Amino acid sequence: MSSFYVDSSFEEEMKKKQEAMVKDIRKELKDINTREGLEKYIRSDKDALKILTSFLGISEERFKRIVSMIRRMDGDYFSTEWSIRVIRNKMINDSKYMEKICELLLEGKNNSDYYNNIPNYILDQI
Repeated sequence: MSSFYVDSSFEEEMKKKQEAMVKDIRKELKDINTREGLEKYIRSDKDALKILTSFLGISEERFKRIVSMIRRMDGDYFSTEWSIRVIRNKMINDSKYMEKICELLLEGKNNSDYYNNIPNYILDQI
């Protein structure tokens, strides 16, 4: 008895798709080491935040929790966490959120607001 169905041809096909996706993502991510590059990437790719959180090894739930913390710190009304799609839309339409979340992704460990409010083991991933 096996706990998993094993199909080597399917696994090889998925491995090739994954390698192609990683290659494409790496090409896109090479220019995001600046604020302008990161902002351009977020604006141009509807899946940018999903890709970034995956690439950084941060769960979407943890990322949403951090964004919720940012919202509360700014005194925003808070009743529920935003989805990744809503966060991206808010970033695109509100320069304050674009600035704060780009700062988190680029300089989170060096920003005292984030350093004092987010555990180091989480900031180490960003």
